[in-house]
Amino acid sequence: GRPLVLAFVALKSPRYKKYKPDPKFYAALQTTIDKYQDRVDFHAVSANKDDTFPDVTSFWEKTAVAKLPLYHDADGSVRAAFNVQITPAPHVFVFDAEGKLRYAGDAHDNWESPDKDQDDYLAQALDLVIAGKYLANGAVFYNKSVCNCSHPKCKCPKCGCGSTCRCAVKHCSVGF
Repeated sequence: GRPLVLAFVALKSPRYKKYKPDPKFYAALQTTIDKYQDRVDFHAVSANKDDTFPDVTSFWEKTAVAKLPLYHDADGSVRAAFNVQITPAPHVFVFDAEGKLRYAGDAHDNWESPDKDQDDYLAQALDLVIAGKYLANGAVFYNKSVCNCSHPKCKCPKCGCGSTCRCAVKHCSVGF
């Protein structure tokens, strides 16, 4: 009966070869969790086949979000079902209280510069989910993405799913 946020985390990223995980990348996420924890459930999933769960667990304990339940998607089936992007910043999915997917994408921008101001996409999405305000495609808002998709008929929540966009509207410059 409450909205749910699933944050998929990774220690390695095939897209960002120079990425080195740093606990400070999770400080902004904890600020958002603190703001909504009385109204929203939060869980994290380790789903990168290149990360060992003991390594992720060890890293997780050093982050601001260490109290967040962390699950291991050992066979990658959850990652595949959600078409999760293995990115440095947690890739989050927001479901409303009825279990409908309303947002998919980054929790915040500027993950690589946590000392700079960050747009809190997750808070924006949660405010709209809590208020029950959705766009025609069921998403809470359109946002920039790798495929630059913000077509009103797009079927992706937020359409921030990048190069493997699930959009049914054949207008993106990348393959489906």
